[in-house]
Order: sequence, then C-alpha cells, then structure tokens
Amino acid sequence: MIISFLNGTGNYSADFRTPDGHEELFCVLGASGTGGQGLPAFRHDAASIVVHEFCHSYCNPLVDRHLRELQPSGEALFQRVSEKMRSQAYRGGATLVKESLVRACVVRYRRQYEGEQVARAVIQFEKQNGFLWMSELADLLQDYEAHREQYPALEDFSPRLSAFFADAAKNVSKMQTGLTTRNAN
Repeated sequence: MIISFLNGTGNYSADFRTPDGHEELFCVLGASGTGGQGLPAFRHDAASIVVHEFCHSYCNPLVDRHLRELQPSGEALFQRVSEKMRSQAYRGGATLVKESLVRACVVRYRRQYEGEQVARAVIQFEKQNGFLWMSELADLLQDYEAHREQYPALEDFSPRLSAFFADAAKNVSKMQTGLTTRNAN
C-alpha cells in the first residue's frame, strides 16, 4: 500500500509484473485532509477503499480476458445508467463491468467483517450510484465462495459472471423501476 500525500483524495490501483512472472500489486490511497496536528487524515471507510483498489488488480485482468463475452452486456447496462456512470467518470461498458465486480467484492468483504446491516447499506449506496444489480452480484459471489472446489479461481467462475451480466442487461428496466418505486416510498 502506498500512502499518497500529494494525490489529494484520489485512490487507485497499480501493478507491476516482471518478464519472469514476479508480480507486485499496489493500492495508492490518497489522504482526505489533515487532522488537528497537520498529519494526514483518511476517510472512516479507508479499509474498504483499500479492498476496492486491490480488487482491481484481480478483477480488471479477468474482465479484459473475457471482454468479448462481457462487452455487449456491459454496453447495454451502461446505456441504461450512463448519466450516473459518467458522473463518476466511467465511460463505457468494460469499466462498468470492472467496477461492478470490484464493488461486489467490497460488499462481500464488508458483510464478512462488518455484518449484514453494513452490507445492505453499501448495496443501497451502490444502487444509488447506478449499480442496480449489486445485491444479486454480491449473492453470486457468495455462491462462488461456497463452491471453491468447483471454482478454484475466479477465472473458473467467469462463465457464470458472463451469464449474470447478460441477464442483468435484459432485466435492467425492472431494476430501475424497482429502485424508483422504493425511492418514492
């Protein structure tokens, strides 16, 4: 992990791979300000940000390897939530799929370490950010976790992820209607 004092509040992942296969993964965590003594301060949910950024090092290459299968669904979903995605500086279907997968991993992490109530709040937050399928995707990852003998690596689970995004693209209108109805109540 790299603490960045000059990066502002921005956070991101980085990785380094040598020709002989050595790999190093990084989370660059930006300080959200300074505390009373002028020392860097971080958001209360900094651990979740670290998990999010490290997950990009695993999820992004997986999505890139399966982009041919995921791209059409990602683009269809992006078109339906493009305003929300663009407000977060996301520009297309591939990024939407990567961010969806990473954010679902964070939901799984927070459910494991902070409980169901926190996980539900995170899911609601992600839905408000346009990731309407977050609850279902987090549940799908729970299935992956429960069947690791069948799916030793996330790569082995990729056909299920592709099917999930294809189904989400077909049902996004229902998800949008459901979110609008809940927000009106």
